[in-house]
Amino acid sequence: MKIKIVTENKIGNIFSVYAPQVDRPEAEKEAFWCMVTAVAESEVQLVAGDLNGHIGEEVMGAHGFGVRNQEVKRILVC
Repeated sequence: MKIKIVTENKIGNIFSVYAPQVDRPEAEKEAFWCMVTAVAESEVQLVAGDLNGHIGEEVMGAHGFGVRNQEVKRILVC
């Protein structure tokens, strides 16, 4: 779900997402990430939800979960 908020001097986009699982087709994952990242640089973007990526302890320290999976690269780039 995407909510666009327009104020006098800013445009904001709030995404509530559930990203495709690791075993889903690459085309499905690519379409999802294109939708989430297709926001103008001048607009504020907030993405919240389950991105189905484990960034692991090497990134988050004691707050990480398990080990990285292949989807983490897409999350960290965003």
